Amino acid sequence: MSERVDLQVSLLIAIFVATVALTCCLVSYHMTYNDMRVSLNERVEIIHQYLMKRLDMTAFSDLESRDAITTEEYLLMHDVFSAVKDATGVMYLYTAKKNAEGKYIYVVDGLDIQSSDFRYPGDMIEEEIYQDMDRALGGEVVYPDEILHTSWGNIFICYLPLYNQEEIIGVLGIEFEAEHQYDTYRKLELFAPIAVILFTTLAFLTSRVLFWRMNEIVVNEANQKEALADALRREEIASKAKSSFLFNISHDIRTPMNAIVGFTQIARDHINDKERVDDSLAKVEDASLYLRRLINDVLDMARIEKGKLEIEIAPFYIKDSIKETEQMFRPQMEEKGISFEVKMENIQEHFVLCDGLRLKQIALNLLSNALKYTKKGGRVIYKVSEKMVEEGYTQLEIIVKDTGIGMTEEFQKHIFEVFEKEKSATESGVDGAGLGLAITKELVRLHGGTIKVSSKKEEGTEFLVHVKLKIVEKKEEVEKEDQLLFEGKRVLLVEDNPLNREIAEVLLMEEGFEVECAEDGVVAVEMVSKSESGYYDLVLMDIQMPRMDGYQATKEIRKLSNIGLANIPIVALTANALTEDKQRAFESGMDGHVAKPIDIEKFKYILKEVLLNSPSNLERNMV
Repeated sequence: MSERVDLQVSLLIAIFVATVALTCCLVSYHMTYNDMRVSLNERVEIIHQYLMKRLDMTAFSDLESRDAITTEEYLLMHDVFSAVKDATGVMYLYTAKKNAEGKYIYVVDGLDIQSSDFRYPGDMIEEEIYQDMDRALGGEVVYPDEILHTSWGNIFICYLPLYNQEEIIGVLGIEFEAEHQYDTYRKLELFAPIAVILFTTLAFLTSRVLFWRMNEIVVNEANQKEALADALRREEIASKAKSSFLFNISHDIRTPMNAIVGFTQIARDHINDKERVDDSLAKVEDASLYLRRLINDVLDMARIEKGKLEIEIAPFYIKDSIKETEQMFRPQMEEKGISFEVKMENIQEHFVLCDGLRLKQIALNLLSNALKYTKKGGRVIYKVSEKMVEEGYTQLEIIVKDTGIGMTEEFQKHIFEVFEKEKSATESGVDGAGLGLAITKELVRLHGGTIKVSSKKEEGTEFLVHVKLKIVEKKEEVEKEDQLLFEGKRVLLVEDNPLNREIAEVLLMEEGFEVECAEDGVVAVEMVSKSESGYYDLVLMDIQMPRMDGYQATKEIRKLSNIGLANIPIVALTANALTEDKQRAFESGMDGHVAKPIDIEKFKYILKEVLLNSPSNLERNMV
C-alpha cells in the first residue's frame, strides 16, 4: 500500500514539474522578447530625438531626384545619418515620404553612396510596407511584432514620424540586426519540449530516490542539528573566553604600567633617599619584567593561533638551566614565605639539542603559576630527572608541584585551552592573562613531549612534563663558548629613537663592546661604506626609521663592492617581533633578530652566535 502511494506521489510530482518546466520556458521566452522590445524602444527613442535635433528638415520636401545627392542639404543629412549608424550599431537608417502620386519614395539613405544597396532620392519603396509607413506618417511610432526574414538576414524594422516644426513631413526607418535574438528564440522553441521531458523524467526518478532515502535524511538532519548546536555552544564559550581575556589583559597591562609610572615618580620625588630610590627602581624593574612577559605571551599566543610558533634547536646545558631557574624563583618564594625545594635526579654532565630558552620557559611558566597560587606557609617542589631511553637520546622529566589553591575537575579539562582562567585576576587577586599554560603545552608539543596535570581544590596542583631530547657532547659547546669574547668588539648601533639608542648603547658597553651610533639607515650605509674592512665587527639595525628603513639599509650594505664590508654581520634590533617580521629580516640579508624589549640573556646568546659564525671569525678560526 505504501509503495503504491509513493508511486502515485512520484507521478504527481513529475506532472507538476512538467507543468512548471513548460511554464518557465514560456515565461522565459516572453521575458526575453519583452526585454528586447524595451531595449529596442529605448534605442529608437534616443536615435529619433537626436536626429530631430541635428537635422535641418526645411529642404526635405525638395529632395526627390537622384541629382539631389550632390546638394549640400542632402550631404549634411547623409553625414549625420552615417555617423549615427556607425555610433549606434544600427543596420540600416533611412527616410521616406510620399510623392505627388501618393507613392512612398526614398529620400536620405544612411548607407555609403558607393554601396550596392544604396537608394537614391526618388527610388520607389516596396508597397508591402505602405501600411506601417502610413501609421508612422499619421504620427504613430511603429515597432515590429516579430523578427522579419529578409535577403539581408533576420532584422527588426521600426518606423517613426519625421517632423519639420510641428508638421509631419516624412517617415524615419530604422532596421536592427536580429540574428542573435532569432537564434535565441529558435533554441528556446527547441529546448522547451526537451526540457519538459527531461525535467519530468528527472523529477520522477528523483522523487523515488528521495522516498527511499527519507529515513536516512531525517537521521542526518538530526545529527547536523546536534553538531550545529554543539558548534554554537563552543563558539559562545570561545566568545566569552575572548571577552574575558580582553578584560583581564586590560587589567593586567594597567597594573604594571601603573606601578612603573607611580614608582618612577616616587623615585624622582625622593632622589636623595638612596634606599627609597633603590626600592622604587626594583619595583619598576619587576613591573617591567612582568609587562614584557605579558607582551611576549600575547605574541606567542598569536603565533600559536596562526600555526607559526617555532623553536630554535641548539646545544643546551640542562644543569645550568635548572640552577638559573632556581636562582630566579628562590628569592620570590622566600619573600612570600613559601618553602621551595629543587631536586635533580640523575642529571648527567652533557648537553642536549633543544630550544634552551623555550625549554626554560616551560619551567618558568609552571613555577610562576605555583608561586601565584600558593599561599604563605605553602610548599613548591621543582624536580627534574633524566633517564636514557635509547642510544643518543635522553628523556627529561619535569615536575612542578605545589600546595596552592588547586582547581576543579571541570576546569582541568580546559586548563590548556587559549584564554582560559578559572577566575579573573580581580576575583582571585592573582594577576595573569590565562595564556601561560596554553603556550606551555604548545612548547612541550614542539619538543615532541607531553604534559599532564592533576589537582584538587584547596589541596594543590602537580604538572608532569616529559620530553625526549638528543644528546650532544659537552666539549663542543665549551669550545664554542670559549671562542667568543665581546671585549673590544666594535658595534655600529643604528637606532632613530634617542631613548632606545641610549639603552642599547649602555647595555652593549657593559658587555665590553665599543659602540658607534647612526640615527637612520642612510647614515648607517654611509658609515659602513666609508669604513675599512674589519673596522666594525657587527651592525645592530633598527627596522622602522625615517629616510631609509633597516631592511633597505641592509640590502644597500650587502651590495657594497668591498666584500669585507658587504659581509659584515647585521642583527635586527626591533619591536617587530612576529615570525613574519623575523623572516623578512633574514630575507633582506640580516644574520639575526632580537626583539624589543631586550631579553639580555637571549640578546647575548644571539650576538655570540652571529659573531662566531661571521666570515671574519671563520677566517680567524682557520688560521
